[in-house]
Amino acid sequence: IYRDIMRATAAILLVLCLLAVINIKNLMQIDAGLGQLVATDTSQNPYYLVGDESIRLPGSLKHITVGPAGIWGINKADSIYKYVAGNWVQAAG
Repeated sequence: IYRDIMRATAAILLVLCLLAVINIKNLMQIDAGLGQLVATDTSQNPYYLVGDESIRLPGSLKHITVGPAGIWGINKADSIYKYVAGNWVQAAG
């Protein structure tokens, strides 16, 4: 249990440190996985965060996530998309 608490604490501290150097106004939602960080702002603009730079991704998403399966997002109509080669591809089903 102690190791899980330490991992969670380290992850929180990492995100807080990254947020201190990121210049995204009105950050709404953030997710981290596999050393990658993605976020959305209150205008539902998605971002991919690299070092201290934020790269604006195309489209409009209310939620974005990153992990072993790649970058995924959900728009305001609750459609699910995967980010593939610079474009959002709607998931089937």
